[in-house]
Amino acid sequence: MGIAIVLIIFVAAIVLFSLELLSVEIIGILIMSSLVITGILSAQQAFAGFGNEMIIFFVGVLIMGGGIIKTGIADRIGELILKMHDAGERSLIFIILVVVSALSAFVSNFGTVAMLLPAVLGISKHSKVSPSKLLIPLAFGSLLGGTCTLIGTSTNIAVSGALAQYKMPPFSMFELTPVGIIIVGAGILYFMLIGYRLLPDRQKETVIENYQLREYLTELLIQHNSPFAGNSIKINEFREKYNIVVVGILRDHRKILVPTSTEIIKGGDILLVKGNIENIKRMMVKKGVEIKSDVMINDRDLEDEDVKMIEFILPGHSAFTGKTLEELNIREVYGLNTLALFRHGEALREKVRDIPLKFGDVLLIMGRKEKIDRFKMNPEIMLLGDATPQKVRREKGLHAIAVFAGAIIAGTLNIIPISLAFLIGGVLMILMRCIDIEDAYRTIEWRLIVLIGAIFSLNAAMEVTGTAQFLANRIVELVGQYGPMTLLAGFFLLTLFLTQPMSNVAAALLVLPLAIHSANDLGVNPRTFAIGITIAASCSLIAPLEPACVLVYGPGRYKFSDFIKNGSILAFIIFIISMIAIPILWPFN
Repeated sequence: MGIAIVLIIFVAAIVLFSLELLSVEIIGILIMSSLVITGILSAQQAFAGFGNEMIIFFVGVLIMGGGIIKTGIADRIGELILKMHDAGERSLIFIILVVVSALSAFVSNFGTVAMLLPAVLGISKHSKVSPSKLLIPLAFGSLLGGTCTLIGTSTNIAVSGALAQYKMPPFSMFELTPVGIIIVGAGILYFMLIGYRLLPDRQKETVIENYQLREYLTELLIQHNSPFAGNSIKINEFREKYNIVVVGILRDHRKILVPTSTEIIKGGDILLVKGNIENIKRMMVKKGVEIKSDVMINDRDLEDEDVKMIEFILPGHSAFTGKTLEELNIREVYGLNTLALFRHGEALREKVRDIPLKFGDVLLIMGRKEKIDRFKMNPEIMLLGDATPQKVRREKGLHAIAVFAGAIIAGTLNIIPISLAFLIGGVLMILMRCIDIEDAYRTIEWRLIVLIGAIFSLNAAMEVTGTAQFLANRIVELVGQYGPMTLLAGFFLLTLFLTQPMSNVAAALLVLPLAIHSANDLGVNPRTFAIGITIAASCSLIAPLEPACVLVYGPGRYKFSDFIKNGSILAFIIFIISMIAIPILWPFN
């Protein structure tokens, strides 16, 4: 009975993780709750996963990574890259791949991409190379670099922590490095020989074309007998009734962009408005409004010496996610106009104010320079194409590097446990003011911590009830006769398949117990299988659902198929390399 219950929960977890109807931490809590309610685990057993030392290690790694970012070390690297904008397209791709893979071996792949994204967009602008040629290499390079060390990805740390359940030692700091370096080298070679040809070129000349805004921007002449004349923008019916935004006013050969809500509309004014044609036609039923249909609006009409357009993206930690622009009230609070939203390869222009924002959304806004400069400092957004570092503590850079290196040396040489080394390192980063305590808390990925603890409880349930052994027996009966290499390939491909729609951590931890028990049944080295699953979970290259890929999706104007083309080939190359290298470096016997 216990096996049946755990199997149901196991399958339900895979389905929920894949559909992404709920956030990963909520799914994790549901898993733990189900195991306790059904009597499979006691509450103490269910929460035991949160006591795993790798949870503490993970927290320390994240805080120290945040310290590296806050001290501007990555910004300096970005500035160096920016100076190389005169290099050719393939040279730029090579430089980006080398830099991002090296950084992401020690800083989370998402953090690395977030750090370098503005610099890479700056390179694109200066070199006239389309962002779509550079951003997939940026994201993929971060994923490949994460395979090189224990701290490269949360998946590596999670799998390492789970090995204790099977009486296996955790990964050492550089245990993954040999195969990781081979994979990074293969990825760079792929892009140099094949991948650069498959990258799309979607650079357009103007912002209006990028967001397909031309048909939504119109000039309206307000005649002297119009009922709108004499009213302020705030009290008229443009936004409430017609869903039309007044972007600017042309009055007496003078342009007023981003007018305040108290600006009075006068007869003879020409209003530059954003809205679809149906809403504009409804408004023109009233007398005294005339559309100027012969006008071709371009970027210059939306900017002047004091008013600019900028693009920003919502990072994963943003408090703006889940809220609408109506709730954020960006126009009134920040004095900025939102013109369009870009999500999953599609420009959204209608009723943007009512759309709940998501991680990875790119928004086009316009406003006065002083308001935009103030908005740049908002920690809830990341400005695109602006490589100017925000509030970094460059004088603390050497301190951050020293602490980081010290933690790695102390943990690698077993002077103190690696989890304690990185936790102390994180505390030292705070004490040395490399990072504020508030920013330290912001760097911690609480969702992943809940997820890891929850999956540990599911793994414990699979051990207690014998579910893992039951499934392993069935798997060995089916494919065991073909040898350990076939079994390793099967688990690698299963993890690779699962990691596309779901969290890398979840995919790795769900497959791990089955692989280890199957290896034990065959009498071969289970560590070989643990390494294979860890590498496979980092190959979330095919679907752009990995956070690092989501971050470049909008700025690169990518389509889903762009990731499938490049990711499928690269994942196949990594699979072949892994099947050759892993059994050599971690023999079956």
